Amino acid sequence: MAAAALLSSLHTIGAAVSLTPEGKVRVEAPEGALTDDLQDQLRRERDELVALLETFKPGQERGWGFASFASAASAAGPDAAQTRTLRTQRTQVCSPVLAGGNTFSSCELAAIPPGLPAEWRDGLERLASVPRHPDFSEARWALGVWWARQIASEHGVPAFVMGWNAEDLFGLDPAAPSARYDGMGLSFFLKPECQIVSLNDERAVIRHPRGAESRFWVGRCVPESRPAWDLI
Repeated sequence: MAAAALLSSLHTIGAAVSLTPEGKVRVEAPEGALTDDLQDQLRRERDELVALLETFKPGQERGWGFASFASAASAAGPDAAQTRTLRTQRTQVCSPVLAGGNTFSSCELAAIPPGLPAEWRDGLERLASVPRHPDFSEARWALGVWWARQIASEHGVPAFVMGWNAEDLFGLDPAAPSARYDGMGLSFFLKPECQIVSLNDERAVIRHPRGAESRFWVGRCVPESRPAWDLI
């Protein structure tokens, strides 16, 4: 968890973090942004940070990958063109089709990855073992649980690092959980055979079965929304 929090802090200051071919941590940050405290944390958390960054390498089992993003190296600040670059070249996480060709009922639940907050891990375990919420049909509840585990497996750690909270990913409205779409997190919003095309610190891009795309924005859920595991 310390490495994930550190990576989040580095992302906040506009630093690009990657692994060299030799397996060393490389940090490219705006001039003066990498404080002595952050450098001390980098030294302390080096091994854990390397292990976390290994999971983001493209081509490995879960296909996590951070695209590079620009940083302002000049103390004078970026010009308008640089500002557009900083805004558009955000950290991205891309995935393959998560449910393509299969119905959720025929798929095993994905493993919960290390690096998630303990509350998320415990809640996701509970979702898989308790009866459905009475406001949902068996099939609709099972789909939401399946997506929750799939999203946690494919995107959970990167999403947490980029600032997504439990309500953004797994939320439901307590008063009308199956009816209020403005209270649903990403996992209960998705349908079978959707695809998460990309995910960054602002939104997820969703491709629907017929090819149309939509955006799911961070912070879209109503304030009353709670993680699904808090409703059961």
